[in-house]
Amino acid sequence: MKNKKLFAIMFAVLITLLFLPIVQGCFNIFHFEPLQGAYVKTSKPALTFDNYANGKYQANLEKYVAENHGFRQPIIRLYNQYLWDFYKKTYAANDVVYGKDGWLFFNKNIEVYYGTYQHKHFKSNYAAKSAYDIRIRTMNKLRHVLKDFDIEFLAYISPDKCYVFPEFVPEREHDTTTIDACAYFVDSFKKLDFPCIEMTEMFCRFRDTMRFEPFTPAGAHWNFSCVYAADSLFRFIESLKGINLADINISNYRRYDKAMEKQNQGDFDMEWMLNLSREFNHSKYELYGADVTIHSDSTCTKPSILFIGNSFFWRFKDFINFDEVFDYPRLWYYNKTARNLSDWSKKDCNQVDFLSEIFKSDYIVTFCGDTQLFEMSFGFAGKALVALCIPDDIYEEKIKYLCEKYNYSRDKATDIIINNPEVFQELKGDGIPTIRNERALEKARAIRQSRIEQNNN
Repeated sequence: MKNKKLFAIMFAVLITLLFLPIVQGCFNIFHFEPLQGAYVKTSKPALTFDNYANGKYQANLEKYVAENHGFRQPIIRLYNQYLWDFYKKTYAANDVVYGKDGWLFFNKNIEVYYGTYQHKHFKSNYAAKSAYDIRIRTMNKLRHVLKDFDIEFLAYISPDKCYVFPEFVPEREHDTTTIDACAYFVDSFKKLDFPCIEMTEMFCRFRDTMRFEPFTPAGAHWNFSCVYAADSLFRFIESLKGINLADINISNYRRYDKAMEKQNQGDFDMEWMLNLSREFNHSKYELYGADVTIHSDSTCTKPSILFIGNSFFWRFKDFINFDEVFDYPRLWYYNKTARNLSDWSKKDCNQVDFLSEIFKSDYIVTFCGDTQLFEMSFGFAGKALVALCIPDDIYEEKIKYLCEKYNYSRDKATDIIINNPEVFQELKGDGIPTIRNERALEKARAIRQSRIEQNNN
């Protein structure tokens, strides 16, 4: 009798375990924290004779069920926790590396620090230097062309966590034969008098004067320290045209508690990428936030500004109201998604009026990290230089030539031109191009007149 009861209980438990994931998947009885990261969602496959016969239906159904069963999130987190606790690795974020004293780093930043990152993109120092030189020349030419329209073009290089906290970087072999891309860009910009701020050096100085570390051990990006970086950038912008911008005022520092940790989740973004079942202990390093206000007076101006860059901008947006400092502030995220910082609306960069957005700007700021210097401005500088300088008929001739000679698609030919505008004879060399696109000039005159009329009204 006892055996029958035990059998019945075990059978009931087994049936419950078998069907509970299905019930959870259908009715979402338990709430689980969603997994972090981006992935392509698998749609439910359609059952057809062809799909079933060739095996695609079975394979896609298995993938769909694996992504949509009721306890997917906690199972993945539990497995990731096991990998992390025993091996300090995870399949959820293969680029995250465990450093000394529990600090996390991106593997690509560690490779930059040890001089091995260049090998991923270039076969030799000559190839790397050639690519860097094209990027630098393109940006410098664009800067001088834009100055003809009273537009300042400048750059900043976001800080690298490995250089700011070298004592926590894991030990690896150092390759001293490759080019230090950051040093190369900064030195080249200095020789050209191209306006640039290199944030890593500044953050190394910040470390000794701030009451908290400018990065968290579990974060990929800067924390509240970004406000100091923004202030430095604004003061640098002022110096280029001799204007006064509104001031950033910081007051009422508060040490993080659990509520502030929740409000500032961006400070622990690398930890979230691991999708673990247990949070890190953040108490070892003190973290602070503060109130940020913008102060302006009658001497301040509000220029229009366009930012083009990476995810280091997100924390800027969390603390600073750009509408109080700039007129018509925008961010083109990786030069792909255009965001208006006033209402956070977005559209694809290919859907905006490219020339109008340029001429509506008083300042254009491009920024990236040292792992992205070989593609700095993410194609903006090349596209802008060509659009401003090359007449439409010459441009179309070059597109036709590339497509016919190399059997390129139009998109492929366009990418080649953007990445290397020096395919045009008119844009080759170190000199500043004198040729201009008449359509661009007409657009500039129309927008300038419109802005004059608006100011008069």
